[in-house]
Amino acid sequence: MNNKSVYKIMVVFMGKDNLSAGWPYKSFNLKKQIKTIKNELEEIKPRLSANFEFFGWKLIDNNIDVFNAYSLMGEADGLIIVPLNAEFASLGPDIGKLCEMELPAIIYTKPFSTYYDGYAGLRASGVKVLSVSSSEPNDLIEPLNAIKTIADLKLLRLLVVRDLEHNNAKYDPRMYEPRWIGPAYQRLLKQIFGMTIEFATFKELISYYDKIEDSQTQAEYKKFLEGSAGIKEPSKKDIFKAVKMYLVVKRLMEAKNTNGFTIDCLSSIKENKLPAIPCLAISRFNDMGFPSACEGDIDTVISNAISLYLTGHPGFQSDPVIDISKKQVISAHCIMSTCFDGKQYNPYYFRTHTETHKGVGLEVEFKANKPVTLFRIIGTGTTLYNRFPKLTIKDTFDSYNMLAYESETVEHDYKNSEWGCRTKIAIKLPEDVLENFQENFFGFHIFVVYGHHQKKLKMLAKLLGLSFYNKMHLPIVK
Repeated sequence: MNNKSVYKIMVVFMGKDNLSAGWPYKSFNLKKQIKTIKNELEEIKPRLSANFEFFGWKLIDNNIDVFNAYSLMGEADGLIIVPLNAEFASLGPDIGKLCEMELPAIIYTKPFSTYYDGYAGLRASGVKVLSVSSSEPNDLIEPLNAIKTIADLKLLRLLVVRDLEHNNAKYDPRMYEPRWIGPAYQRLLKQIFGMTIEFATFKELISYYDKIEDSQTQAEYKKFLEGSAGIKEPSKKDIFKAVKMYLVVKRLMEAKNTNGFTIDCLSSIKENKLPAIPCLAISRFNDMGFPSACEGDIDTVISNAISLYLTGHPGFQSDPVIDISKKQVISAHCIMSTCFDGKQYNPYYFRTHTETHKGVGLEVEFKANKPVTLFRIIGTGTTLYNRFPKLTIKDTFDSYNMLAYESETVEHDYKNSEWGCRTKIAIKLPEDVLENFQENFFGFHIFVVYGHHQKKLKMLAKLLGLSFYNKMHLPIVK
């Protein structure tokens, strides 16, 4: 991962010195409280997930102070705003002016510092801000890690490998031309997540493949074999080619200065365009902390980036299959990370790609009774049309949404089955949750992340301006 070496958080205080009447009490000592807050922030730094630097420490008393604070915000990744006191006849400090720079912000309010800090009004106005109304400074840790995640997303440079010359009959008929990623979509991703996209064609990828000598692949091939639990179907020749494809994509990513990857692999497989299927490469990149996904699914790469940056765990891009009799969703794919919890490697077997019985995918073992979060980001829009058959007259993107639902893994009956993709994780769910999911599932991937992360994902959604649902689905069908 190309994370920052240090995350800079500007700290500002809202208050009036020598207040004649108000909360917390008359003639409250601002300097003493500022010193207390400084000490609290320094004490939590060792418990944060990265290297944070706090700076600024400005006391805001009037509009001139606000404008002076703006000049320092350019070097900040985020903002902590601390209301210190408020006049008894006032609802509290005008924090909204500080938020006009649109930095992800935390309002850290000690009990009785003020009666109302303006948070609800800011949220209602669409300001990207979190409230930590607490006497405990440790409650700042997760919000600060959410700000870190936003800073990391701004460094995401995603390599998308796809061709625009293709057989139109061979893409998913449910989707409107899924290969098209134009400037409007790129601007949208930049605006919401701060990320950028670089493109490469299958031809470029193949040119790199042809340049790599077999001798350069041998050492990495040996590591893959030694790390595996065994080989089931593919030949060692096919495994060698899959490892070579991993090295090819790695070099192409370096040449394009990118740190994330996805590829329109189903088209390449259907049209037999590539010398090796890239499933193994995607699994290994996720092991290494480079968010990756198959099928050119950019939303899933972003979901994976969020998982890696926020939790430290690579997630599992999967196709969800419902088994009502067992009250399970079984998540399946051929590209699971072998380091699912970010620490310990899971045993894995070399398998063929399920749908074609060609190339190499991975079957990764995963234990039952483990906590997981099912989540993803998913976009929604509005299409207006008249006549029938449909004539579209307006097609707009409305918003991104974040879904997150906590559960646990369970045993399932498909561990050694040939049915479905090679790696399968079963999650037990209440019957009503399964029913609602089935009625609102429209063919998107579901992302499975080790651990329970709903709270921190909700914080991140607020700072990104995404709608959040504690569900496996968007509530569309009622």
